[in-house]
Amino acid sequence: MVMDGGEGSFDEAFDSLYPRARTLAYRILGDLPAAEDAAAEALTRALVRWPRVSRLPHREAWVLRVTANVALDVARRRSRAQASLSRLATDAVGSPEEELLLLRSALVEALLQLPKRQREAIVLVHLLGYSPSDAAATMNVSVSSVGQHVRRGLERLRVDEDQLPSFDAPGAR
Repeated sequence: MVMDGGEGSFDEAFDSLYPRARTLAYRILGDLPAAEDAAAEALTRALVRWPRVSRLPHREAWVLRVTANVALDVARRRSRAQASLSRLATDAVGSPEEELLLLRSALVEALLQLPKRQREAIVLVHLLGYSPSDAAATMNVSVSSVGQHVRRGLERLRVDEDQLPSFDAPGAR
């Protein structure tokens, strides 16, 4: 299906958007099949709205923002199972992979506790590497608002270093 819009066909855009969306979802979820599903869902939503999305000045950012929201929804649905896993894992020393999974789960859970705008700003700036001005354009707010959302979100995410798990270098165990 070729849908023409302001910037070309959806098929052309898909080839450049899907890999970035999959990478972002993987960073959030840490699971390639789930990341592929999240990216596909985000691009499906873009396809449905392609006449409007294709004309957006930051359509890639729009797709990545939708991808982040979809991935966070997936993580939210997983959170109950991961909370049980976290409780079990705190009683036993796990492998570095298990510790990384727990840390990623804790990050996703912490992000889900933030207000939507703070979460969006942190994902755009810190997970996607957007400049504050690009994040502002994506969120349709001022650059100073992005800075405030990032600062407030990071303040809410701060924890005492003693509460964080320590990670040994590979092969150090």
